[in-house]
Amino acid sequence: MTDIQSKLTTADSKGTFLELIVEDIFKDLNFQNVRRQKSGSQYGYDVIGHKDNQCWKAECKNLNTEATINDIAPKLVWHIDSVSIDRFVIVSVNGISNDLYHLLEQKLFSFPIEIWCGDFLEKLICESPNALKRLGLSKPDTSEIQNSAPLIFPANELTFNVVYRGLPFSYDYFQLDDEVIKAYSEVDFRLTATIANKTNKNFIVQGIKVKTLKFENTNGLRVLRQYKQKGIITPLKLTFIPKQFSEGEVELLSKNLLEVKSNSNEFLEFKLSQKCDKGYYELIFEINCVEGGRTFSLYSPIFQLHKKSFKNDLLNLCVVGKYYDTPVYNILNLDDKTWFTIKREYPNCLKFLGPTDNDTVQEKESDKTWTINLLKGKRSKSDGVYSLDIKSSRQTKLLADLKIPIEEHIYTLTDVKREILG
Repeated sequence: MTDIQSKLTTADSKGTFLELIVEDIFKDLNFQNVRRQKSGSQYGYDVIGHKDNQCWKAECKNLNTEATINDIAPKLVWHIDSVSIDRFVIVSVNGISNDLYHLLEQKLFSFPIEIWCGDFLEKLICESPNALKRLGLSKPDTSEIQNSAPLIFPANELTFNVVYRGLPFSYDYFQLDDEVIKAYSEVDFRLTATIANKTNKNFIVQGIKVKTLKFENTNGLRVLRQYKQKGIITPLKLTFIPKQFSEGEVELLSKNLLEVKSNSNEFLEFKLSQKCDKGYYELIFEINCVEGGRTFSLYSPIFQLHKKSFKNDLLNLCVVGKYYDTPVYNILNLDDKTWFTIKREYPNCLKFLGPTDNDTVQEKESDKTWTINLLKGKRSKSDGVYSLDIKSSRQTKLLADLKIPIEEHIYTLTDVKREILG
């Protein structure tokens, strides 16, 4: 065992330690905007960086044994679409297992995957001054490993990208097992998919499925719904009703086949049926393909969806321009009196998560706190509906001050004007 391997495998909190080493390597390789994922986040990677207009994400495994399918596959599906990632790196101190190797060599993913392990991982560490400094080592002789290279699994020739169509009208926030969940609401939930074939071969899609990875009944839970005022290609439209149990699948293509001809794209739209049962879902979409004598499957990212029920303890708050995650935990855990005061319906008024543009201008930067405000609506002349008017001259009523300092950019009237004027 080399000094580097010994330091990595015996470090305190060795998983976090490896992440820090990989962060050092990224920075010394001149990646930009390098950062580690926060502890407990579910988004399928530990370190992210950008280089040459490409997004790289790395999953780090400092295990006592080889990394297996069970260790890696749940991470890959979080960002399996090529829109959010250009290259995925598996950093494993003890390499990868045979079953994971066979999975990756099937080229199931729409982006290339690199394995950093063994001699190549040592070479990268030896060439990273920051990593060596963290390990407390001087640069060793690397002549024996200078020609080592990563194991690279290329991307599939057919890509399957699934994204939410447009900007979401609303998000639902609630707590499950002490974790705050942020999910798309059922309101106009629809996804757009692109199957792209940039080769000279023809592919046949013989099945399209939506699979429920997780389902939870949310009856009785407090739900915070943040919503915004609503403000050439005809895809194949597929309406779906997801199953209410884990691993439940629904075939969307029925007995039909979809041909993706060479150098062409096929467009799909997945729309949630109004008959969908109420509750919280984690969904993933799968297409089953045939090319020549080869069969394979491609997967979408995971989509978190919540359909409210009449039994939800629902609080609606309007937001301007963007959604704010920071104050959600505190709102969901307000005392009952404050919660029901805020939840009340006030005639011709809108409740929104602030502060207002006027507050933002008047308060000192250090004095800004998250608030829930009441603002009299402005009636639309066309349909009579009340909408939010965020002009700084309009008076607001404070319903609750959450006492949480605001440390992020607040969407203001200035931002609205900037978007309108381009």
